[in-house]
Amino acid sequence: MQSACFHLILYSDCNAVVEAPTGSGKTVLFELAVVRLAQACRREHRDACAVYICPLKALCQERVREWRTRFAPLGLRCLEVTGDADPTDSIKALHARNAIIVTTPEKWDAMTRRW
Repeated sequence: MQSACFHLILYSDCNAVVEAPTGSGKTVLFELAVVRLAQACRREHRDACAVYICPLKALCQERVREWRTRFAPLGLRCLEVTGDADPTDSIKALHARNAIIVTTPEKWDAMTRRW
């Protein structure tokens, strides 16, 4: 699956929706998309922001731990926004620059419902 989507994700401006079974590589495709976004934003001198939605808080925590070190060299911060987060953290995350917001569906819905 990753090889079939690689060119689209890393070299095009097309949006992509990936639906695949657990363990098939969807997260790696997201990581490639983040790399492309960071490179494009750096070239164009603009801020980058991505949102990753996990079904469980524990998965959010795992992604944040892993991605903080992985994406720091690209100048991206990784922010966890879950039900336990301070409400001011949620507001700050919505206005974050050069960040990956990792959240749950419920929290993302609550944060963006009144947009």
